Amino acid sequence: MILGPNCIHLREYTKEELEEKLMIVGFKKITIKGIWLGLRGKFELGISKVPKKLEKYSQVLLVKAKNSLRKNGIIYRM
Repeated sequence: MILGPNCIHLREYTKEELEEKLMIVGFKKITIKGIWLGLRGKFELGISKVPKKLEKYSQVLLVKAKNSLRKNGIIYRM
């Protein structure tokens, strides 16, 4: 796959889809918060403190999650 200069992202996920993907690969204590809702382009118009009721419409999500892997009795944190 070759990414061109105009490539912004490869895939969009809803909050629920992203949380499910993170859980599948072993992440725990997942917190996902919408941090931008608005219009982007020549003029950026929007809000960065997204109310809970509108969070599912956020264009940018911030993810905080923990994952521990145990190898040979040693815990590796990612």
